Amino acid sequence: MVFVVGSGGDKGFVEAQTLGEFRRGVTSWAAGRGEVITALTLNGRDAAEIEDSRDIGVSDALQVATRPTRDALGDAIDEARGYIPRLARAISDSAGRLASGGEGEALSLLGQCMDGLEWCHRLFALAATFVAGGDGNGDGAPWPKRLRGYEGALAEASDALGERDLVRLADALQFMVHPELAGWLAESEALAAAVAARQ
Repeated sequence: MVFVVGSGGDKGFVEAQTLGEFRRGVTSWAAGRGEVITALTLNGRDAAEIEDSRDIGVSDALQVATRPTRDALGDAIDEARGYIPRLARAISDSAGRLASGGEGEALSLLGQCMDGLEWCHRLFALAATFVAGGDGNGDGAPWPKRLRGYEGALAEASDALGERDLVRLADALQFMVHPELAGWLAESEALAAAVAARQ
């Protein structure tokens, strides 16, 4: 089945039999316009709550909302500027609890931090790629290098957690992950400006 997306003279066509195929097609269409999907609903329900394998047809109502990538990233970076200090405090608290023998509390707190660390990683990666023009190299901007540092810090903490090496985990959190978060926070204004300047 072929779906028409867009309005006016800015229409596109997406061929899809399932919700997943439609999502991929409309994501590609939006990216070609320099936009991201902010909402996708199927028959009034958030499509994120529906299996990608669900068949779609003429009786289904699909609605898509998009927004310029630059604006969405800029807002996410602004949100991160408020969130990173709280996440960094939680990381420091977790490392301190590990160092003082409070393993259970530390691991519980760290479990809560993992989603935030992943969210930050996705945001940093998207913003760095966007600023670099999609090729990951950029024009000498520091973000690809900083992203590699952040990824290395997360990998070290993850390895230590997987091996249940709590001393190494505490050190990785305190001396690797925390400084990387602080670095991103310090550069977030410059990153937001670079995103805003990107056409």
